[in-house]
Amino acid sequence: LLGVPAERLDVLQHYLPASELASGSAAHQGRYALAAGRLSPEKGYDTAIEAAAQAGVPLWIAGDGPAAAALAAQARERGAPVEMLGRVPRTEMPGLLEGAAMLVLSSRCHEFSPFSVLEAMGAGVPVVATRSGGVPELIGAERCVPRGDATAMAGRMRTLWGDPVRRREEGETLLARAKKNHSEKRYVRDLLALYERAGA
Repeated sequence: LLGVPAERLDVLQHYLPASELASGSAAHQGRYALAAGRLSPEKGYDTAIEAAAQAGVPLWIAGDGPAAAALAAQARERGAPVEMLGRVPRTEMPGLLEGAAMLVLSSRCHEFSPFSVLEAMGAGVPVVATRSGGVPELIGAERCVPRGDATAMAGRMRTLWGDPVRRREEGETLLARAKKNHSEKRYVRDLLALYERAGA
């Protein structure tokens, strides 16, 4: 990468504080799909809105940005079950995740390790995401759909929405991945090991 030998590169995964790791998944009780982030074209919220319209799944969108007005207009024109929440304080996100049946990540740009996905994993919430950057590695490629493919996204949303047991199972699986791969303990251990190798 950029002329640096592969053997000299290490990946240090993000971590979630222990306080953000749920004891179990409550996704089977979720009342809506949730999407959160900056409302800009490269984030693909238009795809998420179209998917929600096709699937008939209520979608709450938390965030603000230059595409907000156009997205609200799209939702109205399509009759999509979408609620635009506007900018949501960081402190309110855990509460939104508690009530979510799934998180939707619709990016059409390269996502390295989106924190919204990690937060959903830590909350035991299933993720419907596009194949973007490091996302398949985070959640498993089988949980991803092609970028910009609203029909594929709608299909996965519909499947999860109609099967509360599956939602809980997927939520538990992602929660276990978060605890294994993204705990603060693991982060500190890997960081110290990195320092040791760099100083050797």
